[in-house]
Amino acid sequence: MKQTDKELVLSGNELVVLRNGFVEIDGQELSLLGWHFFFTFISKLNTSEPVERASGIVEFPVDEFNALLGNGRPNITFLKEAATGVTKYVNIPLAHGGFKRVPLFSECTVYLNPKNVWTIKMVAERTMLPYFYGISEEFFEFRLHYCLALNSINREKLYMILKRFQGLGSCEIDISRLRVILGIKPDEYSGKDGWRNFKVRVLDACQKAMKEKTDIYYEYQCGRKTPRGAWLSVIFTIKENRQVIRKSEAVLAEKSGIMSASYSEQVAGLIAICEKNLSRKLIGVEKDCVQTWIEHLGYDEDIVRTAFSDNLYRGANLSLKNINDTLIRWHDSGVKTVEDANAFRDKAYAANKRRMVNSKQQSVWKTGEEAGIGCVPDNIKNDTPKVSGEVSGGIPEDILDMFGD
Repeated sequence: MKQTDKELVLSGNELVVLRNGFVEIDGQELSLLGWHFFFTFISKLNTSEPVERASGIVEFPVDEFNALLGNGRPNITFLKEAATGVTKYVNIPLAHGGFKRVPLFSECTVYLNPKNVWTIKMVAERTMLPYFYGISEEFFEFRLHYCLALNSINREKLYMILKRFQGLGSCEIDISRLRVILGIKPDEYSGKDGWRNFKVRVLDACQKAMKEKTDIYYEYQCGRKTPRGAWLSVIFTIKENRQVIRKSEAVLAEKSGIMSASYSEQVAGLIAICEKNLSRKLIGVEKDCVQTWIEHLGYDEDIVRTAFSDNLYRGANLSLKNINDTLIRWHDSGVKTVEDANAFRDKAYAANKRRMVNSKQQSVWKTGEEAGIGCVPDNIKNDTPKVSGEVSGGIPEDILDMFGD
């Protein structure tokens, strides 16, 4: 699904999919707002789209982005600072120790769209598209609202690192490499108390913040060390934070107005319906699409089943896009229940039937008396004298002779 010229609403539950190498980006020139713009941009891409067809363009409402950050209504100074923070250069690490210095974005525009909604438009630099598209084993993912809740570049970067290695359960990172990844300058946390301050202000502070606000938390210990006992590396043990996950799901469910079942159960139920009707498993991007039916449209299992029933005529050509288009059309028309959907369908059927009848009545193809052939006009009296060489039907004999007997 292309996302140009399309208003996108942020729920905070968007999935951010990043190439593994992005955890090592040296993005010290990017501001915190710049990173937030970057994460939001990534969360709105269909990253499975082939890079050769990718536009690299995303738009989303200013108010929704601002609500996601929990700020007051932003002014132009705030937006200019954010745009400046995201259009600077970053250093992308290469496989053999080198790096590539590139801008992440070629454009960041804030404008009033035709719907009178203030909108942010971001255009990725063309050379960056291969880093954003074509999901493979080189990519990892996380939910946008967990990362933004940390509200610190150090904490967000460390969260990204740990999400990358979550599947392995642990990872070991050199201290020198960790400082670069987190954007810590060489003269920071140096001197006699440097390491102690680094532990307290970075490792311990990040540990506390993640335990309170994200879907993972970690414990850490010394890895390799010098003969004198100085730490050379840190071993992180990564664990799922079920307490925060449950709390987050409850908030999302309340936001969607769905209290009859948990958010995760609702999503799982809709995915099961789709997979049964399509006779295949859904991929990650399709599952995200199904989630929007709950988060953005407020629909449940019954109305999704109705949408599938309305599209049965498509047979083997039925796709998830057909169902998504139907649900969006219903939502835009005020359909909220199965009864509303049935009434909408009946009304559309009646309207189509009237159009078919009207088109037949107004057809330009007319024959016989309908076309006026062989009919004597009312204003011509029976006693009107005939013209020589003309038959009673009003067609001259010399014309008839041209057609033979």
